[in-house]
Amino acid sequence: FPALKLDALDLSPFYLAASKKLLNKYKGVTYVEAAAEDVPSKDKSYDIVTCVYLFHELPQTIRSKVVKEWFRVLKPGGKVYFVDSAQEGEVPYDRV
Repeated sequence: FPALKLDALDLSPFYLAASKKLLNKYKGVTYVEAAAEDVPSKDKSYDIVTCVYLFHELPQTIRSKVVKEWFRVLKPGGKVYFVDSAQEGEVPYDRV
């Protein structure tokens, strides 16, 4: 996807450095050091938002802010792709 443009956002400069190594062959990547609940992007600026293994690290109050932020930055009809793991104490394990 040579014309693909994407932002790789992480609060950790160390994870962003790892992303740069992994994605260095792609020219359209912008690396953004920021919290997921405070994305420094305009409203309705993304077609897709992905979130992978972040939510279980966040307090409940921040999770709500992150979801609100997704909907702020997503274009109408945009998609969210979400992957996480259930952590002990969050949901009954017989439901997982």
